[in-house]
Amino acid sequence: SSGINAEYGMSSSSDDDAEGIVFDIGTHRARMGIAGEDSPEINITYWSVPEFQKRYFEKFSLFDSMKFDTETFDEVIASCLKWGRIDEDQLKQRFVMFTEHLHRLESEREKLMELMFEKYQSPAFYIAPSPVLAMYSSGRGTGIVFECGNSYAETAAIYESHLFTQSINLEKTNGSTISSKLRAEINENEAQVDDAGIIALKEEYFSCSDKEQSRMLLPDGNEVQIDGKVLLDKDLGETTFANFVYEGIMSTSVHCRRDLFTNIILSGGTTLTSGFPDALKNGITNIVDNRHRGKMCKVIAAPERSYSPWIGGSILASLSCFMNSLIVTKQMYEESGNIRVQRFFINPEKMD
Repeated sequence: SSGINAEYGMSSSSDDDAEGIVFDIGTHRARMGIAGEDSPEINITYWSVPEFQKRYFEKFSLFDSMKFDTETFDEVIASCLKWGRIDEDQLKQRFVMFTEHLHRLESEREKLMELMFEKYQSPAFYIAPSPVLAMYSSGRGTGIVFECGNSYAETAAIYESHLFTQSINLEKTNGSTISSKLRAEINENEAQVDDAGIIALKEEYFSCSDKEQSRMLLPDGNEVQIDGKVLLDKDLGETTFANFVYEGIMSTSVHCRRDLFTNIILSGGTTLTSGFPDALKNGITNIVDNRHRGKMCKVIAAPERSYSPWIGGSILASLSCFMNSLIVTKQMYEESGNIRVQRFFINPEKMD
């Protein structure tokens, strides 16, 4: 839409130039790509980037997900631009979208908006909640999203485009905790494994199966005996993953719950753990069978769920209605200062 691009000062020389940029910046990795594409062009893990390694390996997390760090975000954005085909000059011609968790403070959104408008001179900007984008990527308008990544687990129930705010729960339980526990176990065995090796071993051996112990082959060829089970009933303190999702569903209206139980949508890298979808489904089914006879339970685990918020952002940011009504332009910012960034919710079933 060349008229829209001209109004916002964006390039319209080609279809690719007209598209915006979607950023999904987490505490373990960052993704960046052009809106409308199926997958992000850039998908970097911080432990593989020299300038981030030391900070990341301190807690297996680059930053605190509950606190917005402008300087770190700026560094991550610059790193994405360095490795991708989009550079800083092109950001001045494209709108940008960022994902966020649902507990981001308004003041933190304003800091990010200021960074993009003041430093990068982006012509337009938007922030979207990652659970809503994950729902969007699934092609559904109803469901409960269970997002579990490196730094937190979060639920958000959505029914026919209505977000139940009372269903939004967040716990700081995460993949980084698993990495730290594994490092402690390996240290107890007096084995020598570097931090990158810890991550590789976690991804290879940890699972949600019933196997209580695992023989783990270390990079040096030695074997150690470790607890190879991700304990779903302990990872959220006193709240299990299954109860976490169940409580989110039960916080909604009675007439919505049946549809929510059959549309439990997984998102986030930790949900890729071997056996995770089945273990979660079994846990929820056990709760439902004990309390609600006859209710069905279905978990949707898309292969690309580790970056489903980015996919949802890519879809949304490529729609003309998004360009027409949702984005915050640099002109609006300059006229109003740090104007409030409103959250959106759009029913994908009603959009062409």
